[in-house]
Amino acid sequence: MLSNSVKRFAFLLVHLLAGLRIEREQIVDLMRRLSSMNLLQESSFYQLLLEEGEEKGLQKGLQKGINASREMLLGIGEKLFGPPDTETRTAIESIGDLERLKRMGLRALSAKGWNDLLD
Repeated sequence: MLSNSVKRFAFLLVHLLAGLRIEREQIVDLMRRLSSMNLLQESSFYQLLLEEGEEKGLQKGLQKGINASREMLLGIGEKLFGPPDTETRTAIESIGDLERLKRMGLRALSAKGWNDLLD
C-alpha cells in the first residue's frame, strides 16, 4: 500500500504532466480544487515550484526597480544639468546596484553637474 505522501506526489505529478495537454483555464480550475483539498500545500514538489517562482518574481521586480531608478535619475539629472552625453547615459544605464542609484538620486540634490553625480 502506498503512503499518503506518495499518493499526493503521484496525484500532483499526473496533473503537472496533464498541463502539457490541458488548457490554462482548466488548469486554474484544477489548481483551485487541489488547493481547497490542501494537497498542493503538503507537496514538497509544489513548494519547490513555488520557491522557484517567487525567486524569479523577486528578480524581475528588482530589475524593474533598477530600470525605473535609472530612468528617474536620468530624468532628474536632465532637469538639473541638461541632457547627459552618451558616455554619462551609458555609465548610468550600466549601474545595476539599486542602493547606489538611490544614493546618486540623493546626491543629485547637491551636485553641480553630471560629473559630480557620477563621482
